[in-house]
Amino acid sequence: MILDPYGRVVKETSAAGDDMVVAGLDLGMLPLSTGRRWLQGRRPELYGILTRRFGDERDPRTARFAEEPVPVTRTPGRTDRPGSA
Repeated sequence: MILDPYGRVVKETSAAGDDMVVAGLDLGMLPLSTGRRWLQGRRPELYGILTRRFGDERDPRTARFAEEPVPVTRTPGRTDRPGSA
């Protein structure tokens, strides 16, 4: 599937397997595309919590299917999970 900068389908295939899809794209659409505008509006100063280790990280599958609640507040180096020291 090939999408334009606005997420609209330009070309796709319904065949299963290794089909190749080819389409022409209009690069003139890029400057005003939504994704480009979102990049201009981002606030990197708020991303620190996403890049810091807290010590209670889990693999994605375990995190997704865990049944115990996740603490609302987190302190780097401290875990609040049951059974953690």
